[in-house]
Amino acid sequence: MTQRKDGLTHWRELQQSAFEEEKRASVQARQKLEEEQDRLLRLDSFQQNLYHQQGRQITTLELQANWQFSRQLDHVIRHQRQQLAVEQSQYRRREALLVEQQKKLKTADKLLQKKKEALIKQYQRSEQKVLDELSAGFALRQDEFA
Repeated sequence: MTQRKDGLTHWRELQQSAFEEEKRASVQARQKLEEEQDRLLRLDSFQQNLYHQQGRQITTLELQANWQFSRQLDHVIRHQRQQLAVEQSQYRRREALLVEQQKKLKTADKLLQKKKEALIKQYQRSEQKVLDELSAGFALRQDEFA
C-alpha cells in the first residue's frame, strides 16, 4: 500500500513537473508570437509611411529604386505574415498541450485525494474495530464481576 502511494505521489510530481515545463514553453511561445506581431506591425507602419512619402516629386532613378525597395518590402512583409502564422500555430499547440497537462495534474490530485480518503476511512474502521473490541471486553468483565 505504501509503495502504491509513493508511486502515485511520484506520478503526481512528474505531472506537476511536466505542467511547469509546458507553462514555461507556453510563455516562451507567447513571447515569440508577440515579437512576430510587433515586427509585422512595424513593417506595415514603415510601408505606410513609405507610401505617404512617395507623393513628392522624384526622379526616374529614385522612382525605380523606390519600386524595387517596395517590392522587397512587400516580400519581407509576406514572409513576416507567414512567420506570424507559424508562431500562432505553435502557440495554439503549446496552449493545447498546457491544458492537457493541467488535466493530467488535476487527475493526479484527485487520485491522491481519493487515496488519502480511503486511507482515512481504513484507519477509522480499524480504530472503530479496536474500540468495539475494547468495549466488548469491558462488557464481558463487567458481566464476570456481576
